[in-house]
Formats: sequence, C-alpha cells, structure tokens
Amino acid sequence: MADQTIAIIGAGGIGSHFCRILHRLLNAQQLGATLEPGQFTVYDFDVVEPKNVKWQDYDMQEIGVPKAMLMTLRYGYKARVKRFVEDDLGHHPRYIIAADNAKVRALVFNHVNQVRAGTKHFVDMRSEGDVYAVFTDTCPLKTLMESLGADTDSTVGASCQRAGDQERNVVQLGNWFAAVAGMDALLRQFRNTKCPESIVRTII
Repeated sequence: MADQTIAIIGAGGIGSHFCRILHRLLNAQQLGATLEPGQFTVYDFDVVEPKNVKWQDYDMQEIGVPKAMLMTLRYGYKARVKRFVEDDLGHHPRYIIAADNAKVRALVFNHVNQVRAGTKHFVDMRSEGDVYAVFTDTCPLKTLMESLGADTDSTVGASCQRAGDQERNVVQLGNWFAAVAGMDALLRQFRNTKCPESIVRTII
C-alpha cells in the first residue's frame, strides 16, 4: 500500500485542538522516538469560517484557508482536502476520528473490526457542549454502532457546540476535553497500557 500514515479524520472543533496537542507530544517523543509529523495525514474538506474561530484552534487571519492545509503549514502533517471515504480505509493502520458525522465512524468501526487481530486501531473523539466522549477499538462493535444512533449512513454534520448556544454567544469546552482524552487514549495505545473501551463525561 502506498500510504501507511496515521489518519486524522477532521480538523474542526476537536481535531484542530488534537493536532496541536499531538505536535507537542511528538516533539517530546512521547509516541516513540521515530514517529514524525509526516507520518500523519489530516482529512478535512472544509475551510475556516468566521464562526469557527470562537471554538476551533484557528484565528481570523486563517478564514477561507482549508483546515487540512493549515495543519500542514503549522505542524508538517500531510493534508488531504477532501472527505474521508471508504476508498481511504485501506491506506492507514490507525485512525483518529474527529469527524462530525456517523457514516465516517461506521466505516472505520466496521473496517477495523473486519481486520481486527490487533493490526488496526482507532480513537474516536466526540463532544456536544460540555459533554465529551472517547471510544477505542477495544469497545465491542455492537456498542460502537449503537452509539451512532439509528442512521449510521448519515453524513449530516453535528457541531461540537450545543444547539442554541451559538445564538447566545456561549462557547462550551467539551471539544477541548475530548481532544485531551483522545490524546491520552492514543498514548495508552502506543505505550501498551490499559486503554478504556469508552469514556462519556460531563466536564463538571
């Protein structure tokens, strides 16, 4: 296979913060002495919008720039300015999911389950307002699929901010906590220490 990088799917409310944390930990050699930024590929088809600046790790000068490209410019990750689709599954041994739709998650869950045998792994990060969650490939497939709701083929995006909060100019921090908890899960995978099947928490 041509590409054996680790996939980071989504560079928005959770993924942009995750990418920053990952950069610091790669520099500190916390995922091994040989792993480098170029061994990660960020998938995101979106560009930075003014509303994103409030809770995503972007600023006003970056409005209109593709999010995946900014992750390349900042940190040296590879960029794919596109949606992650089924054809992309075979190219990666590990998936970091920070996407905003159920279909991407279902694709990864089923793919990793089919080739399980410990050869592929994922960390799935989610948030809504002040609630955040992390799921890993140690979680049973049935539980993972049930967590997606009834329509596992949906590509409708869901914000990491709670509905109505944006109109009231309220920003919640569950997405930050999801990024940190997801990074901790990835560290545990690399260190071969016990990694939880899932975590669902309210900040306070």
